[in-house]
Amino acid sequence: MRWNHFVFQLSEGKTDSVSTLRISSIYSEDINLNVLNFTAPIAQNIPSVQTKTKMLHFPYKANQPQVRFQVSFRNENDYEAFQNFVRRHHLAAIGGTDDASRVTLWWPERGIRNWSGYIRDFLAGGEKFNFSPRAEFVVELCDSFISSRTTQYSFGSPFSNIFGQQISLLRSDWWKLPDRPSTQSPEPNPNIPPTTPLPTSTPGGGGGSF
Repeated sequence: MRWNHFVFQLSEGKTDSVSTLRISSIYSEDINLNVLNFTAPIAQNIPSVQTKTKMLHFPYKANQPQVRFQVSFRNENDYEAFQNFVRRHHLAAIGGTDDASRVTLWWPERGIRNWSGYIRDFLAGGEKFNFSPRAEFVVELCDSFISSRTTQYSFGSPFSNIFGQQISLLRSDWWKLPDRPSTQSPEPNPNIPPTTPLPTSTPGGGGGSF
């Protein structure tokens, strides 16, 4: 079994001022961010089988769970505006629908076209005399380079088809005890001998005798 881990990363300090990451949502205006660095790992399972003449590899189960961005802002006001945007996004994710709460990422210069997901791991706050704030956040991806959402789903077999005739037994009341009025005492079973009462303790201490 082999595990390949690919990481695409933009070197810091080489960001084009025209090429920016755009984050869109239905509950806020679009936000353009200057990205200093980003990583988008793609993991894949590649099981291997050794035959007599060669080693065979079968790649499958590729996964791109998240993308991480390091961004910079022009001033403190832009930084606080992005913090408010993330808060509205989190509130929408808690109480809204799936389509209404996701954010969409657009950065075609780096191969990011309509990726969608949920922002997490964002540290909010502020500092004095920080004229160009920087921040880092992670987007858990729903639509990415190798996967996309779907509204289709498969239908499983009905429960009755799986169990067959046994389902009728489960639905019956054979396992329930018969109802008995609370005022009626149970009838003694003649096959069970009567119980012998336990001895009582003596007033001066010690136990009783059998």
